[in-house]
Amino acid sequence: PRMAGQLMIPPISLEGSQSKPIPITVTENAEPAHGNGRDVFIESSIDKTSAYVQEQILVSFKFYYAVPVSRLEPKLFQEDQVQVKELPRTDYNANVGGRSYQVTEFKVAVTVDKSGDITLPSTTWNAYSEDPASSMMGLRSGRQDIHRLKTDEFHLKIKPKPANYPAGTPWLPAKSLNIEQEWSRSKDQLVQGEPVTRTITITADGVAAEQLPPIAENLSVNGLKIYPDKPQLDTQTVSEGITATRIDSLSIVPTQSGTLEVPAIDVTWWDTQADKLRTASLPAQPVSVAPAAQTSANMPSLPPSLGAPESSQNSAPA
Repeated sequence: PRMAGQLMIPPISLEGSQSKPIPITVTENAEPAHGNGRDVFIESSIDKTSAYVQEQILVSFKFYYAVPVSRLEPKLFQEDQVQVKELPRTDYNANVGGRSYQVTEFKVAVTVDKSGDITLPSTTWNAYSEDPASSMMGLRSGRQDIHRLKTDEFHLKIKPKPANYPAGTPWLPAKSLNIEQEWSRSKDQLVQGEPVTRTITITADGVAAEQLPPIAENLSVNGLKIYPDKPQLDTQTVSEGITATRIDSLSIVPTQSGTLEVPAIDVTWWDTQADKLRTASLPAQPVSVAPAAQTSANMPSLPPSLGAPESSQNSAPA
């Protein structure tokens, strides 16, 4: 066979008789998935074979080599509606079958955008090592051995969004999620007309920052003017997967004094670890606003002839 795949040996005719065609299956000549004393080999694994739509799946490829490798050509799968994000590589040593190997581990975070049965296909990686015979003699012959390493194929079952997830709420499958806030001034020391900044931060594992919901789109409080800044979105890749941060800064200007209540903020998400609906919240909270300072009290007295008319008044900024 000159190629892999489903092939057919054609019929043979002889003196008016004809044989039947013979179908055959030809597989690629790949090195085994385990060491068995090989100079180089690869192992592939996956952390789960069942996941929700857009849930993070981690795929690992461990490249083992016991001889100097001059070049490695990794090849990742590319499938429609499958998002693949490379994670940082790690290097370490391992002993397999009594032989010492150097290991480079490649990890990718995979998310699938549709439900159903999905196959992540096998791929072939090429590794180039120096000829062991010339290396042992201290020579550089220029000859290289080519190792073709085949990764495993993975079959996934991708589940749709759960039926009990609230309708109209952005789908957010994450390993963990947290929301917190910080005020630039104590909430009981606000002053009418003076701006204060409220910073709200959402952090999550297993999703990209673009998936985190906006905070201040419909936020409205009587007695407060709210001016949201452009959110800061940040997605980081670590060996354990993807982590996301969204920071919303709100400039708040009280327009009246007294005690005002800032409403609760809820973020609905699906806990993929516990397979459960959860809500992260900032509870409703009161803020105390002091009246605007009277600037006229700090101005020097003027002679009556230069004073302002009695009907004029100083007003605090809105």
